Amino acid sequence: YGSRMTGGGFGGCTVTLVASSAVPALLSAIATEYPKKCAGKHATTFTTRPAAGAMVVQAGLGAEPEACAALRVQPRRAAHVGVGVALGAGGAMALSWLMRGRK
Repeated sequence: YGSRMTGGGFGGCTVTLVASSAVPALLSAIATEYPKKCAGKHATTFTTRPAAGAMVVQAGLGAEPEACAALRVQPRRAAHVGVGVALGAGGAMALSWLMRGRK
């Protein structure tokens, strides 16, 4: 589905959206190929599932603004799994190289 670099000025990471079935292969490719492309360094990876974002839990002393009603809507279940990968600046290039041709 896609990947983006974030926080690159501080080493950065990628946020990658892939189908659940593709997670094992992606993690395996990162574990195998990343050290080859990044002087033996190893990436830290983790997977997560989509969830509700930040929301107002309580405003004031029990007051609930009308806008909060929309936040109570439950998100649809998503079939995608996010893969967070902690990479250095060169890591994004290595990940791009890994993913090239895998579409």
